[in-house]
Amino acid sequence: MEGERLVIAPSFKEVARWEVRDLDGQLVAQGEPAQTLDAGILPIGWYKISGLDDMGKVRAWTTAAVLKRLAVPTPTDSPVGADTANAWFTRTGKPEGDLKKMASFASLAALAGVNSARDRLSWGEVETDAGVFRPQTRYDDSARLLREAGLQVLQVFHHTPVWAREPQLDGGEAGKRFPRDLRHQYRFCQTMAARFQGTIQAWEPWNEANITHFGGHTIDEMAALQKASWLGFKAGDPTVTVCWNVYAGSGSKLHTQGVLDNEAWPYFDTYNIHSYSGVERYADEFATAREGACGKPLWISECGIHVRWEGDLKDLPEAEETRQARFVPKSYASSLFAGVSRHYFFILGHYTEGQVQFGLLRHDLTPRRGYLALAAAGRLLAGARPLGRFTNAAARVYAFRAQPDGVTRDVLVAWCDKGSAPSPWPAGRKAEAVFDGYGRPLAGGLPRDLTEAPIFAVLPEGESAQLGLQAPLKVSPAPRAASVSPVVMQVLLPQSRTQLDLQAYRVEPGVETAVPLAIYNFGKKPASGTLKVAAAPAGWRVAMPGPAVQLSPMERRLLEVKVFIPTTAGRSAFMGAPIALRGALGQAGEPALSFRLACDPSLVEPARETPIASAARVEAWSDNIVSGSRMTHLWDNGRLVFTMDFGDQDPWGYPRLKLAAGERPPPGTDGLRAEIEVIEGRGTLRAQFLEEGGAAYLCDLPYDFARRGRQTLTAFFQQAKWGGHSRPDTDGKLSATEINGVMIGINAEKRSRVRLAIGAVRWVKF
Repeated sequence: MEGERLVIAPSFKEVARWEVRDLDGQLVAQGEPAQTLDAGILPIGWYKISGLDDMGKVRAWTTAAVLKRLAVPTPTDSPVGADTANAWFTRTGKPEGDLKKMASFASLAALAGVNSARDRLSWGEVETDAGVFRPQTRYDDSARLLREAGLQVLQVFHHTPVWAREPQLDGGEAGKRFPRDLRHQYRFCQTMAARFQGTIQAWEPWNEANITHFGGHTIDEMAALQKASWLGFKAGDPTVTVCWNVYAGSGSKLHTQGVLDNEAWPYFDTYNIHSYSGVERYADEFATAREGACGKPLWISECGIHVRWEGDLKDLPEAEETRQARFVPKSYASSLFAGVSRHYFFILGHYTEGQVQFGLLRHDLTPRRGYLALAAAGRLLAGARPLGRFTNAAARVYAFRAQPDGVTRDVLVAWCDKGSAPSPWPAGRKAEAVFDGYGRPLAGGLPRDLTEAPIFAVLPEGESAQLGLQAPLKVSPAPRAASVSPVVMQVLLPQSRTQLDLQAYRVEPGVETAVPLAIYNFGKKPASGTLKVAAAPAGWRVAMPGPAVQLSPMERRLLEVKVFIPTTAGRSAFMGAPIALRGALGQAGEPALSFRLACDPSLVEPARETPIASAARVEAWSDNIVSGSRMTHLWDNGRLVFTMDFGDQDPWGYPRLKLAAGERPPPGTDGLRAEIEVIEGRGTLRAQFLEEGGAAYLCDLPYDFARRGRQTLTAFFQQAKWGGHSRPDTDGKLSATEINGVMIGINAEKRSRVRLAIGAVRWVKF
């Protein structure tokens, strides 16, 4: 801490001398080898301690940081948090070593001014069989040590225990999936809330359930789990904060609509998201989350940056470490403006995924530069609330009302996106203090120019009102009144039916489908009343088995909803559409369930098909493949067959069709349809729509490699996304009238052969 001597005992061997250099590379101390190295009293900063041989070559090195001692305890409402994964990242092989490392993580977070730490818990380690709980676990130790350090604790769990899985519905990945019987989730949440009352302040009842790595759940499944979890947690501890089962990302528009349609907002106290995007994207990226929050606080419980490690110890080169450190204050400032009220940096400890290093600490808990940046944010943005931002288009300045060093002040966080730019504040504006992004005081007051290195500026309270601030973004209120019901409804279709891009379950048109449901009563009293179909797409037939329902406390009843989607249903069939069910259960309220169904586009009858005559001519197609690979094509039995031989390069091949005059999509066209077969090879098939200006829009073609053969595939304009390999589009969207070419091809495997057959290419309208 500031004012203390920097004394370390490094395990340097075969060194002739040691030296200490600061963030700027300046030599600040040096000496001869000794069991302990005393660098004296150094100012706030990050330091690299190196052991050098007789030739001046670095043989070993470590790091240290000098922090400013917190003048007052961190406010309990401070937005600065950090993900520590304390219980998971502290396994040393010995219980006493685990406890020591847990305490170190907790202390390092608290010293940096962090208000709240996010931890991890493994359900199956705590509840080893249904209703059988281990009385003492590392998760109890971790939570206790975090609280003893003065930190609030946000806990998250995922992965269903073996005893609660249903492989018949979820296959070999059942562990990643929610428990199909939500009574398991309810009881676990109830028990955990009671067990950790006063120790764990907030819970996320799953992690990133919207992506396949954590189960690939639809929004109706997430809403049903959320309701059961909220009811369980509140039954165990009415005061605990129950967070939304956090998204990977911010949630799509369909996710937000699903939260609204399922009336899920009474069942969460905070709405939680993750982001690993650039800070300039936050304001737009979080828009769906601000709407889905429905007036509740928005938390970002993982927010980090991808920086690449090198070396045996997976350390960061200086440029990458600096990039990580600069990101830290920028990220906190940008997210708070974008509507976030609590932000957890991912991650405190040394942690890698592939070539990406996320941690602010090294393998031995010594600091990277980013840890000092975290401490600067923790101190200077303590208790921060956004006031707004202002800019001159090149520089960014964010203003906050905060309590730096325990005193209420206006605090600015400022930087330039690229290079340098004149500061946007009026000439002559003065600050009480200015700090760099590491919390080191800067002389000379507010700088005339800003660079990519962020700064903090402390102004008198209220001073930023004179800066012409753009108001901070806020979460949207709930769209209507809704209340909690102890009755929860849940769809029980197999996971294999899930189509995540549509947030829907696949069903066959033209035949009646039985959609299995479970209905639960998590209340203490019997519930009875009626269920009805509240909404369904025009032309669809939806029937309940009977309107009356009776449920005892903790009862789970199975029923089926019969659905018929005509083959002529058009867009609602292949793009998916919601069915809404509503209960009228007296004192048990009016539970809601909304789920989406969709059909294979090849089974839906189009209203119009327009053949593309050029597609049947060999000369209209041009070979288009990555350099160093080879492509040929020929006409064979009514279709074009493209042969692609790939080498070690990025294995893409996209034959290009140039449209003749009059072959552009007719008005109202929805997309492109073709008969496609992958005769040999495998990969990801895509169509690309080419505009006159050079922009290309890509759409996946869902070829089923398990069954192979000729398949009818459709690429929809609505699902096509701009390709970064192409020219920017001036209007930022695919315009069907500007399409002058089409590519249908594959991203394959290196050193492989692909034979791709394409026929009957036509425009379709539904």
